[in-house]
Amino acid sequence: MVRALIMLILLTGRLTANPLSRAVTRELPNNYPFIVQKEYIGAFVKQWDGPAQTVFTAIVKKVKEATLRVVDVHFGNYAYSRFKQRVS
Repeated sequence: MVRALIMLILLTGRLTANPLSRAVTRELPNNYPFIVQKEYIGAFVKQWDGPAQTVFTAIVKKVKEATLRVVDVHFGNYAYSRFKQRVS
């Protein structure tokens, strides 16, 4: 799985293969040293913040809309007593 993640990162062009050329050790064929795996995974995870915030904001908006619809359905009859405004 780590090898697939590293290959994905290399194929997307976000990182270069420079750490791979510097990591010359006695490793098994097609196996990357732990430090290279750690660097690539760390660099990949650092890019998650923006998309995660975007998804979180969209989900909060949808949950808020759904909650307000439920409040309107259940407490819509109490508009004159301001009960609906107190709930929402």
